[in-house]
Amino acid sequence: LTIEGVARAFDRKIVNNPELERVIRSHFSERHLAAGLKMAQVPEGAVLNLGGDVDFPTVQVENVYMLPGIPELFEAKMSALMPRFASDPYFLRAIYTQAGEGTIAEYLNSCLERFPQLLLGSYPKIRHPEYRVKVTLESKDQAYLDEAFRHLLEILPQGVVIKTE
Repeated sequence: LTIEGVARAFDRKIVNNPELERVIRSHFSERHLAAGLKMAQVPEGAVLNLGGDVDFPTVQVENVYMLPGIPELFEAKMSALMPRFASDPYFLRAIYTQAGEGTIAEYLNSCLERFPQLLLGSYPKIRHPEYRVKVTLESKDQAYLDEAFRHLLEILPQGVVIKTE
């Protein structure tokens, strides 16, 4: 992606960032300064993220991070940014059924009514030799997930569940 492309995507003007210009001036020799100063142009409202082994900051516009194309620099910047993307893990359970999605839909909806914070997925399989629908339940709260899982197993019609994970 180019700076121009990101600016266009967010409907922003391209502006000169004084902090980035300062970094560039300290890095480039006078001979190469004119070419280097183009790198001080960023989409309006961009945030500079410092950190990593490289003094040059990563430019961020909302949820888009513009990273360098040189593999060593890219790796250093990604390593510095990784803590920003860390989050609590999701816990996952699965139920495999021999019933079609239409047959179990009302039970899935009932479960979601009782457990509104649950992430519930229903994945039909056509002509699968073992099951017809895989139902996934996800939550960042293990106890909440376990309770929702037990509840769904209790309300599904008897004989529908083939296996669980």
